[in-house]
Amino acid sequence: MLIGGATPLSYQWTFNEQVLPNATGPTLTRSSARLEHAGDYRVIITNPFGTLSSAVAHLDVVVPALPSQDQFAGAVTVQNTLYLLGTGSNSNATRENLEPLHDGKKAVRSVWLAWTAPASGVVSVNTLGSDFDSVLAIYTGTNLSNLTPVESDDDSGTDHTSALSFNAVAGTTYRIAIAGYLATSGNIGFELELTPRRRGDHQLLRAMQHQRHDQDDRGHEHFPDRPLLLHQPEHEQRLLGLSRHHAVMVAVGRAAQ
Repeated sequence: MLIGGATPLSYQWTFNEQVLPNATGPTLTRSSARLEHAGDYRVIITNPFGTLSSAVAHLDVVVPALPSQDQFAGAVTVQNTLYLLGTGSNSNATRENLEPLHDGKKAVRSVWLAWTAPASGVVSVNTLGSDFDSVLAIYTGTNLSNLTPVESDDDSGTDHTSALSFNAVAGTTYRIAIAGYLATSGNIGFELELTPRRRGDHQLLRAMQHQRHDQDDRGHEHFPDRPLLLHQPEHEQRLLGLSRHHAVMVAVGRAAQ
């Protein structure tokens, strides 16, 4: 969004018509977009001559399909991400030979995915939103015969879903099993989040994320003193986990004579 007007210009962003705390800069960034970030955004711009409110920009957050597979050997490895959320199903899943008892339970219909930790830290994983009695288990290892259990859970989440946390080591690939207790099956809701242990890891991981900066070369034009909207914010749709900037490009005008 491009505005003009006499300085100083101040900004206040709102989300669903509620003031966003500390969102007082010319840009607003939603890093690692999540479901709760979906909604209506606008910015209120103020200078000594008046106040102007932008049009609403709606942000949609799309939930991708979870890259889970029935067979352990076919599991997709997800890399370079702090946050992973997706939906899937274990309706046609089977149990393989040598597959361990996840959390010590008879969980028959299991699917697999893998995730490589981009930094060391605490990982939280859950199956909230699943509509069946899920069992969740984390392992290291390269095949079913040499898996080492890391953590597992059954029913720590709401409505018979699972939730757990563990300490991840940078560069380690973790094998994740999502199974139905006994032979239960249905739709899977899955969420994984890594909280890096060191401050420097946050900076490294931010550099991994794709960021787009809107630019404009009209900084030398002259605009009226009151804030003036020349281009409204636009509706956006973003995949979960990607950053989104709602940008306000500022062009400063001369005071009226």
